[in-house]
Amino acid sequence: MTGGQNPGAPGQQGRMRQRALFETTNSQLSTLREKAEHQQELISARKIRRKGNRVTPKGKFAFSIEEVREIAEQAQV
Repeated sequence: MTGGQNPGAPGQQGRMRQRALFETTNSQLSTLREKAEHQQELISARKIRRKGNRVTPKGKFAFSIEEVREIAEQAQV
């Protein structure tokens, strides 16, 4: 053998190729899962924002004009 490489037992190269293919496929699958989760979060956020007369994200409080003025006056004092 040249270069100091030992192919090992028969079939070892095939197992090494299989392992490399499995690792590549697994990493691609995990990347696709992450992308799908991110897209699902965006879609659900858009659905929440479309509901109601005011376009605000769920969980955030919408102030009336009077309440905003009161808060601004308190901040100035």
